Amino acid sequence: MAERLYRIKPGGTWHAWFYDRDGKQVRFSTRCTDQRAAAAVLRDRERAALAAGGVPAHEPAAPVRAATRPTIEEALRHMIRQADTDKSEATRRFYREKAGHVLRLLGGLELDGLHYDDVQRYIGQRITEQASRSTISKELIALRKALKLARLRGEFDRDPRAVIPAFSVEYRPRRRWLTVADAGRLLEATPAPRRLWVALAMFSSARASEVEGVRWEHVDLRGRQIFIPGTKTRGSERWVPLMPELDGLLRAEARARGGKPAGYVVEHWGNVRRDLAAACERASIERVTPNDLRRTFASWLKQRGVDSLAVSKLLGHSSTRMVELVYGQLDSATLRRAVDEMPRVQVPRGAPTPRDKYVINAGATGGLGGRPGNPGSSKTPKKTVPRGRVELPTRGFSVRCSTS
Repeated sequence: MAERLYRIKPGGTWHAWFYDRDGKQVRFSTRCTDQRAAAAVLRDRERAALAAGGVPAHEPAAPVRAATRPTIEEALRHMIRQADTDKSEATRRFYREKAGHVLRLLGGLELDGLHYDDVQRYIGQRITEQASRSTISKELIALRKALKLARLRGEFDRDPRAVIPAFSVEYRPRRRWLTVADAGRLLEATPAPRRLWVALAMFSSARASEVEGVRWEHVDLRGRQIFIPGTKTRGSERWVPLMPELDGLLRAEARARGGKPAGYVVEHWGNVRRDLAAACERASIERVTPNDLRRTFASWLKQRGVDSLAVSKLLGHSSTRMVELVYGQLDSATLRRAVDEMPRVQVPRGAPTPRDKYVINAGATGGLGGRPGNPGSSKTPKKTVPRGRVELPTRGFSVRCSTS
């Protein structure tokens, strides 16, 4: 719920948003400066809106339509209920958010009546509504998941690929990472209350949701390590050694809180992208996002020759694929060092003369351009072609006929 709370200005009242029963986003002011109180207002407001439409509060908002056979709405609701039991909170949130517009536009259709053209019209409608192609692709992922589960339950007898059109989105991962100098300028330009947030993201490899999930009991100052609670997958939980810069900031924060702090290390940062952009502008550097800070951590390690497997473990990944494709960005100095490791080749000195332009000198051993057995040959013998007449082929006339 915290991700649906935000502040317009630091220290101000909390604002919130949710999807109503028609799949439309509702934004309002909670009139609370305390985050917990704001979360309670959001919860009550959302429940009231969903109850008015007859929809249980733990399920996404959508019109309820009477149907004698299973509908897409029911398939989506079942998919979300299952996600509540065996998926991470980030995955559950993904399915809840992306199912909203599918419910709004396709929820009343019966499963066995869903046609390729229905989904094609859905895509066209979302494009008309100016939804990005990436967003539409994610909504189709939610629909595809619901249809797969419905097929396992025997409520849908077709392959989801037969009704969901191919909708490709070109993935262009960001390449942004901070140099050491830019990192220092960013920390200096970041307001003191948010500086530890930036340092956690940049020096511990934590995702934005993981930064705000770190508690003081996760910080082992004596062992100089920090536990990162995995929020995307269960396997992403990990211990990360503390960099000296982060260790110093954490110790200073602990002293400021009386020596034995408890609770979360940093507060929720609702407008982190906007505020980071403003800090970058003050520091006169290119803008960064929270994920760019995480990419900085991986890139620094790769640029210093750390193995991709070690980097992937520190990032909380199950393989090295994302490190090699997205996170492990190399700088020009690293690439230069790689080229410097190439073997050295002896190259002949001196510029070629005009007559050597088309001649390869084989030296004393013959070879290309030289005649075998002629060590002193330095150029290819020239062959003259008679001009002014046609030279008839004579090879065939010198061979006896097989019948003679």
